[in-house]
Amino acid sequence: MTLSIGTAKLNSLLGKVQKGVGNNKILPVTEYLLLEVADKQLSITATNFVNFITISDKVETEENWTAIVKADTLIKLAAKTTKSELKLTLKEDFLEVKGNGTYKLDLFTEDFPSYDFDESTKKHEVETSVLKRVFVVNRASIATE
Repeated sequence: MTLSIGTAKLNSLLGKVQKGVGNNKILPVTEYLLLEVADKQLSITATNFVNFITISDKVETEENWTAIVKADTLIKLAAKTTKSELKLTLKEDFLEVKGNGTYKLDLFTEDFPSYDFDESTKKHEVETSVLKRVFVVNRASIATE
């Protein structure tokens, strides 16, 4: 199971999702990323066990697979790669990443947490400018510790 993806594209996706990596030593799964390739789409999910962030983009592959890998290792590896394309290959015990060299990223063997939305709740659309004003007003009430 192999996926070829542009290094710039992967770096862009990882740059967005890395903000959600929890790195909580008590909950080891928060140090990992969930990579899912399905229906010609790559989805990358990070969590701190309270919040989840998922980013998706189209890819050229017919295969479907899932891997859970250490976030900081993949992010640093992709950032340091000078090749224009990375090749991700899921093996039995590891994810092989080919770029400037060949690297083996160990797979996390436990389940990655999931989230579900209650589809029965009423939906509201809010303009971004309104949300920004609300966040500015409430900034003083949010603890930074």
